[in-house]
Amino acid sequence: MNSTSASSDDPNLSTTQVMSELNPNTSVAHTFTIPQLGINIPVAPHAVEVAELYLNQTGVFYWQCMDPCGLGAAGWGGAMSTDGWMRGTVMVYNP
Repeated sequence: MNSTSASSDDPNLSTTQVMSELNPNTSVAHTFTIPQLGINIPVAPHAVEVAELYLNQTGVFYWQCMDPCGLGAAGWGGAMSTDGWMRGTVMVYNP
């Protein structure tokens, strides 16, 4: 999860895993949002955000940064439309 990166390169989360570090290395705000799980974590510019996630649902879920910071007039181009940069999937499983 590149620009908005989790603390691991593995986009799979165990239901017992409780920490994720989000570190945008840019001067713009980001979010780490998983709508299906009701997760929306805002990340301020140049900030490191640490969140404890207690997940009680397994499956594959889509995540996305919901702050338009990419290319184009609306900010939704470039990295915003590239899987793995500002959007992708995460698998939540029972260990």
